[in-house]
Amino acid sequence: MLLKSNHMNLIRKLILVVVISITTAFNLNAQKAVTGNVQDSDGNPLPGATIIEDGTNNGTVTDFDGKFSITTENNDSKLTISFIGYKTESFEIADLEILDAVLQIDSASLEEVLVIGYGTQNKSDLTGSVASVSSDEFEKAVFNDISQVLQGRSSGVMVTNTTAAPGTAPQIRIRGNNSINGSNDPLWVVDGVPLTQAPIFSPNEIQSFEILKDASATAIYGARGANGVVIVTTKSGIEGRTSFEIYSNRSLSNPINTFDVISDRNDYIGMVNEARLIQPGGAMAPLNPSLYSSNATDWQDELLQPGERTEIGLNLSSGNEKIRISAAANLLNDQGVIKNSAFKRGTLRLNTFFKASDWVSFDFKTSFSYSETENPNPLQGSRAGSTFSAAAGAPIILNQDYVGIGLDAFPFVSPLTSLENREFQTRRNNVLVSLNTTFNVIENLTFSNNTSVNLRSVNPRNYTRSAINMNLSNASIAEFKRNDFVSSNYFTYANDFDSLHDLTITLGGETSWFNEIDFTSSGTDFPTDEFGPDNIGVASTQRVTSSRILSTLNSFFARANYVFDNKYLFNATFRADGSSRFATNNKWGYFPSFGAAYVISNEDFFESESIDNLKIRTSWGQVGSQAISPYSSLLTFGTEFRTLDSTAPNGLIQSGVGNQVNFGISPTRVNNDDLRWETTTSFNIGLDASLFNNKVSFTADFYKKNTTDLLQTIIIPPQTGFSSALVNLGEIENQGFEFLINSDIIDKDNFSWSNSFNITFNRSRVIDLGNRDFVPGARVLPTEPSQPYVNIFVPGNDFGAFYGLVTQGLYQTADANPGGGTDLATLQGFFQPGWPRYNDLDDDGTITRTVSFGEDKTLIGNPNPDFIFGWNHDFVYKDFSLNLFFQGSVGNDIANLTNFQLGSGTGAHNGANQLVDYYNNRWTESNQHNDARYPRPGSGLNVLFSDAFVEDGTYLRLKNISLRYNLPVDNFQFLSAAEIYLTGTNIFTITNYSGLDPDVNTGIGFAGQLAPGVDAGGFPATSQYLVGLTLNF
Repeated sequence: MLLKSNHMNLIRKLILVVVISITTAFNLNAQKAVTGNVQDSDGNPLPGATIIEDGTNNGTVTDFDGKFSITTENNDSKLTISFIGYKTESFEIADLEILDAVLQIDSASLEEVLVIGYGTQNKSDLTGSVASVSSDEFEKAVFNDISQVLQGRSSGVMVTNTTAAPGTAPQIRIRGNNSINGSNDPLWVVDGVPLTQAPIFSPNEIQSFEILKDASATAIYGARGANGVVIVTTKSGIEGRTSFEIYSNRSLSNPINTFDVISDRNDYIGMVNEARLIQPGGAMAPLNPSLYSSNATDWQDELLQPGERTEIGLNLSSGNEKIRISAAANLLNDQGVIKNSAFKRGTLRLNTFFKASDWVSFDFKTSFSYSETENPNPLQGSRAGSTFSAAAGAPIILNQDYVGIGLDAFPFVSPLTSLENREFQTRRNNVLVSLNTTFNVIENLTFSNNTSVNLRSVNPRNYTRSAINMNLSNASIAEFKRNDFVSSNYFTYANDFDSLHDLTITLGGETSWFNEIDFTSSGTDFPTDEFGPDNIGVASTQRVTSSRILSTLNSFFARANYVFDNKYLFNATFRADGSSRFATNNKWGYFPSFGAAYVISNEDFFESESIDNLKIRTSWGQVGSQAISPYSSLLTFGTEFRTLDSTAPNGLIQSGVGNQVNFGISPTRVNNDDLRWETTTSFNIGLDASLFNNKVSFTADFYKKNTTDLLQTIIIPPQTGFSSALVNLGEIENQGFEFLINSDIIDKDNFSWSNSFNITFNRSRVIDLGNRDFVPGARVLPTEPSQPYVNIFVPGNDFGAFYGLVTQGLYQTADANPGGGTDLATLQGFFQPGWPRYNDLDDDGTITRTVSFGEDKTLIGNPNPDFIFGWNHDFVYKDFSLNLFFQGSVGNDIANLTNFQLGSGTGAHNGANQLVDYYNNRWTESNQHNDARYPRPGSGLNVLFSDAFVEDGTYLRLKNISLRYNLPVDNFQFLSAAEIYLTGTNIFTITNYSGLDPDVNTGIGFAGQLAPGVDAGGFPATSQYLVGLTLNF
């Protein structure tokens, strides 16, 4: 037993010695440090190269000078070094403490791969027009909405703000407008999933954008590709590397401009009394100054505040040969510059790629987003809510909380009180889940299934308290659900024959199912304001509406790409779409496209020391638009409630059947069995070139596209039982030129300067409207019941051109006849010296103000720019980088409706405040002039929309400036990189436009696309200054 015990003790000691030896050896190995540098074959440092210890997650990146330092976990490890565009190399480090690595250029990896519909393609093999915007470009600025990323960064894409309210998406147009009544918005495709509207997740989740512009690129999407396609690729895990990034930033913002209205009490009272002397019904009593405040209140100052924006987020990425994972989270809180305005958003994303075997892989992507918008300044009618009311509000009301009778003897609520007693909130939820399963069927042949579910809900909540609404509170609450299901199935065959023939064929089908469920509840006269819109059941008057709409789209598609000898490129696409939205006779639409390109620089005879690549390409194709509401081709019915009592609640009107409320069903829309697709036929010819060892590259495109069979609503004879019908009539043409140039101007060891410039010329014209002479725009001037439109669509003229009266200065004292009137043409006999005078184009002695076109109204402006541009500069000096981004628009006109209300003297007799510019230049007895922009105060009845309110909207703006510094992290082993940055947005603007901001399109916000180029006030645009920090582990 003793011997056995001694043996056991000896064994334990030996084991202990072995364990200690192994542990010591391991620890000693763990202390091994390797330093070095990474260069290219010319000896230039490669900053940002990745160094990974094989078999571990241990890694680092090179600094600006290409140097690195790493402590390995194993003495006999290998270090793998990689850098984009260079061949990956592995190095044994057993006997090394200093490693000098040289990486060779990998020409194959330098080939830019673009995401196109149902696949990818090398940029060099493209025959169509496709633009790309990478995360490297938009990470240098800060955006709330992913749509804003594209402004000025791609030729052919026009992005215009509809309002600057936090969380509001801008309007996007790709190569102009194609339709009058149908949608002109592009199709969004996120990770292969087509969406009916732009997603609301964080821009930090995005890897790249691809913008498909011509039919060769968009025809694969058929009925949904007429307005262009924006393909969004989100970030995914990287094989062989684990990274964790956390970022945070905070900014302050202030309005770029505010309305400069009269702030002097005496000036204001004097102007109001001027206006009251000349009213058509006789002079009004002047204001008694003693009845009003001794000070003047600038209501804008009471409503505005410094805006504050805070964002925090994280990104996690990891991967190996079998699985790649990317996860992201983001929280944003943006408090707007108007009190009680805000945008809050939270997003989560998980992207997982799993290679189950050599023949099957799964790509699962899921995202969730929630947002909440508080906007007490919604677009309402022709005025933009509280911002405009603040500017127009009488500045001499006794106190800031005033609710009572105003200067015009009508109820008046101070703008501040109005803002504080209104609630306009919108909540949005979005869950997007997709699974792409790819099978390697046989060599060169794959089968893919991409199935997705997109669940969206929008919940507007509005409440107006009784204190500001004649003691009558009202509320509404709604839920709009949109559930989309899309399943795509397609085969892809790709083969390279004898290094001369490269063939790729895609063949598949797609089923899309759309379910829309709407519910709205409203109430008036609540016993208490305490519950807001959450207790509509206690309202004295209640109304509930609901609806459900189903639609489907079934599709088949095919595409073939063929490349011969890397010189001759051919592409053909065909798609057939069957939509439930169209009539029985036209359920299916067929959309072909063809493209070809010739790479001249690959010819043996082509020899040039300066030209690296030269390619000419052309394409033709047709795409469609199904952008109409479901059931639009069918005879539809609606419900009606009617009673003899025309004053009954809920708008109940006389029915002629007793004195009881009656319910009935009646036809609401006439059917059209021949209703068909809008079809856009486009032609494109382009040139791609790169020069001087790829230091300069450019792309130029000329295009022409015509949209026929426009969907229009026409008036039909009343004896049909209907007032209007939806038909196919008319044609719109877009024609233009695009140019993009990228250049590396300076590329030295410690300093580099590169820039990118793009410019787009587009003309959008109405070619034909069938049997119609014109189509009026949207109602934007309720103050003019007989002429509420400022836009018009006329064959042979620009899309949405402004139309109105032409001014001939102002009436003068000498224009009066002995009877006190005038012999000149007038509007309904109204005449006063200093009032606007209009050109009597039809010489009938009367100024006509109706909607008719061709009498006294004519075209007076064009909201479409001659060209738009973007200019980006990147400077790098050691660990510092500076980015400057300019963008602008040239030649577009703006209908300045803010001047129509605040700068014409109209409404001044009722107390509406006016701009200082108007006050200083207005017509008076002592300042008689002939400038129609500054008529006499009180000219309201004679102030009509005219060329006096159309201004040049040309501008140049420093949109973004960003200064970044890569902090040294050598002393922090847990950090691989750290960056601090300062960013400014909307730094300065050069323009002659007198409104608040020339980058404006608020008419779209409240009146739809039939009111382009209208400035009705809106939420004020802001300048923003931000500081942020990003840490990588």
